[in-house]
Amino acid sequence: MKYFPLIIFTLTFLFTDQIIAQPNYPENANEAKIISLDIKNFIEAFDALSSNTDSIQVLQKLYFDNASIGMTEYIRRFNLNSESLTKAIQKHPNKYLKIKEFYSQISAFKTNYIEEMKVYKRILPKTLFPPTYLIVGDYSGIANGSKFGQLVTIERATDNLEKLYNIIIHELTHFQQALSMGIDKYISTYGKKDNMLDLILREGGAEFITYKLIRQNKNQFKRLKDYEKNEAELWEKFKIDLKKQDKSFWLTIFSKEDNKEYPMFLGYPLGYKIVAAYYNQAENKNKAIDEILNITDASEFLKKSNYKVN
Repeated sequence: MKYFPLIIFTLTFLFTDQIIAQPNYPENANEAKIISLDIKNFIEAFDALSSNTDSIQVLQKLYFDNASIGMTEYIRRFNLNSESLTKAIQKHPNKYLKIKEFYSQISAFKTNYIEEMKVYKRILPKTLFPPTYLIVGDYSGIANGSKFGQLVTIERATDNLEKLYNIIIHELTHFQQALSMGIDKYISTYGKKDNMLDLILREGGAEFITYKLIRQNKNQFKRLKDYEKNEAELWEKFKIDLKKQDKSFWLTIFSKEDNKEYPMFLGYPLGYKIVAAYYNQAENKNKAIDEILNITDASEFLKKSNYKVN
């Protein structure tokens, strides 16, 4: 799961409810869908707000009561409600004002998304395409996967569409990881003892496929640059933390101050580097991609990657 634009991640899994073994989603990239109904409903509600109206009531009636199935799932998971959204709008009015402009270009956004998905299909031929639900949230910046598809809040990213595409593709890759290794096995990793390396490689694999293979824009992966600035020092720290299974510095601290002034979530670029090393030395790149999606022995994968710090 991803929070943005700071790109903060947590470790909850995208399929928390019952799900059939093989979801009935299209294999054709042309059928990949962006669901923007909730943005349309939000704009209607936002336009109805005034100093003389009860904002909570208006948002509830025009936005929440008309929620898509994706937004309904998001509400259930993250407790989005009319009160929290009202407070967010009051605190960040300019961000919410930009949503209408974003929506005015939604057709172009969807067309570009299809082109992105065609590239995705060429790189990962077994891909299934669940829909992506674009949701207006309470400025928490959450992106998450679900059995219904990707659930992505947009209010913090409408002025950075490249970042929004990156986030959607990252979440889509988690979906492919789950299908590749089997949903039960994917879920079980989150409750597994000593799972620090598993999680780092899972997130790093999603970042590698997103930034390197699909979008070919790793220059936008700022956290990778942050990691590479102090790669040797951080690698030594990682080896110590791995023995203790102390994943906080790498995956769970949400404050730079608590992270000794280092950027947060450096486990993601570390995982990226390990996965990249594995991929780059592989003779059969297609086989390597399948193996990246299906990492069931994290220690063995790290060993085979021959990742080294110069």
